[in-house]
Order: sequence, then C-alpha cells, then structure tokens
Amino acid sequence: MSKKSFNIKEVKIRPVRADDYKDIHEIMSNPEVALDLGTLPWVKEDEIKNNIEKSKSTERIHLVAEYGGKVIGFASSYYDQDFSRFLTADVAVAVHRDYQNSGVGSCLMEKLIQYIKDFTAILRLELGVFADNENAIKLYKKFGFRQYGRDKMVGLYKGKMEDHIFMSLHIDRKL
Repeated sequence: MSKKSFNIKEVKIRPVRADDYKDIHEIMSNPEVALDLGTLPWVKEDEIKNNIEKSKSTERIHLVAEYGGKVIGFASSYYDQDFSRFLTADVAVAVHRDYQNSGVGSCLMEKLIQYIKDFTAILRLELGVFADNENAIKLYKKFGFRQYGRDKMVGLYKGKMEDHIFMSLHIDRKL
C-alpha cells in the first residue's frame, strides 16, 4: 500500500461475512500482528471460519474494515453468559500491517463501541495488551480505556519477556 494512495474515507466498517475468512487469515498470519494480539501466526483458516460462524450468536460481535474490496482490519467483542460477568465484554482489534497507524484501528474501535452502546446492555469493555505495544495503548486511551491491572513478565513480546496490561472502559448508561 502506498500511503499517498490510501484514503481513510474510503474504508467501510461493516459486520463480518462468511467470505471474509481468507482476508482475516492473512492479517492474523502476519507474525507481527499475531504477536500484538498475543496469538500464534499459524492460525488455520478453518478456525477463523468457525469463529465467523459463531459470531451469529448474540455473545459475539465482529466488525471488519474493508478497503478496495479487501478486509484490512477487524474488531471483535465477546461476552460471557456467566452471570458474574454478564455485562462485561472482551475486546480485540487488529489491522493489516500495511495499514497500521493510518486511522483504521480508530474507525474500527469507534464503530465497535457505538454498536455495543446501541445494541447491547454491556456496561464494561476489557482488553489486554503488551506493555511495549505503545500504538495499541495509545489507541485504547484515545477511546477512554484506563489501565486497571498489570501482570509482570508474562509473555514473550519482540524477543523479551514483557508485562501484560489490562485496560477497561465503562459504558455510561442510564439505569
């Protein structure tokens, strides 16, 4: 991608479709993106297909960023039916390496939060991020996420043991 030719206004945020799995697989197969997500880069296409199929359930929300007919990022939210965490959802955002730091993550996060506010009863969003992933932390803080915890030296990130930060966002609702 040429930064000159990319226009964020041409990015469409939409619900995931069954045929998006190949583009999502490409994103998640990039070792650097997988590292940022805390996953392994050899996730199978079938696993992604199954996740998309599960997104039809009420506990999962998957949005994608499409540009030029190709998925270049995705945002996911999952909430558990366990009563103690019923109004809390986990959040993840990933952007194709070629489109990072171009506003795609912000577009995805904005739409995901708005969708959650408009169509769910969720009161709290949570996520985990490696402490050295400064771009992701900056994105999350931009949307109001605050750190609420930290695990020391829990994972290998960019060749060294790294802390994992836990962040949350409270959704204001009139109860």
